[in-house]
Amino acid sequence: ALGAPNQPVILTWTDNPNPNVTQYQIWRNVKQKDGTITTSMIATVNRGVQTYTDYEYWGTSTYTNDLLRYDVRAYYSVENSYADTWYQVVLYGKLALKYNEEISSSLEKANEIERITDYSTSCYPNPFNPVTTINYQLPEEGFVTLKVYDALGREVKTLVNEYKNKGAFKVMFNASDLPSGVYIYQMKANNFVSTKKMLLIK
Repeated sequence: ALGAPNQPVILTWTDNPNPNVTQYQIWRNVKQKDGTITTSMIATVNRGVQTYTDYEYWGTSTYTNDLLRYDVRAYYSVENSYADTWYQVVLYGKLALKYNEEISSSLEKANEIERITDYSTSCYPNPFNPVTTINYQLPEEGFVTLKVYDALGREVKTLVNEYKNKGAFKVMFNASDLPSGVYIYQMKANNFVSTKKMLLIK
């Protein structure tokens, strides 16, 4: 079985040497992270078919996902019976739907970042007591500083002082240790400078 990360699970086998084996049943046993176990027959194929792709699950490389076990059961036409259950293929996987949701989310986030063409800053709520969130976006990567000053121009807190990629960001400002009044938040990135006021009311 091949359950490569981000790829459907592919099962392969060789034909049973007994010519009376005319079919194979594909069984899947799933143990979820919460301990729930489900067993189901997911396909029936004829003799001569030696591969099956389970598009419902994609392989992963971590034990934090579902534990998958597969059994390819031979059908003996003379005895009208199937071989005993034996889950000889074991791997970890995740529902393909979850992968699709993650991929869609990643693409949506990438598109949002691509649409950012200007620098901007904002603060909400404003007025605030005592916590507010400062949002800022960067149309290009660069070193960013975001500092808060009091009404006299004295620096009271540095919120950001690091290199950032292009994108939208937010940082929380907690002023529980500061007195009420007008404060200034200033962002510098590359050649851009934004200075805006916010009001702390306790």
